[in-house]
Amino acid sequence: MTLENIILEDLILETKARSSDLKTLRKAREEFEREYLTNLMKLTEGNVTRASELAGRYGLIFITC
Repeated sequence: MTLENIILEDLILETKARSSDLKTLRKAREEFEREYLTNLMKLTEGNVTRASELAGRYGLIFITC
């Protein structure tokens, strides 16, 4: 942080460089959901009903993902 109301050029460039590495919210959510569902299915040994109960969702959601 600066004490003045001036944003230095190197701070702008650093922020741009970091933001270019960010995923979109949609992409990050898709990746999380895929990993989450995969882990649930492994945990329940493929039992869709049990996985959906653990997730608090209907089984159809697991089938369509």
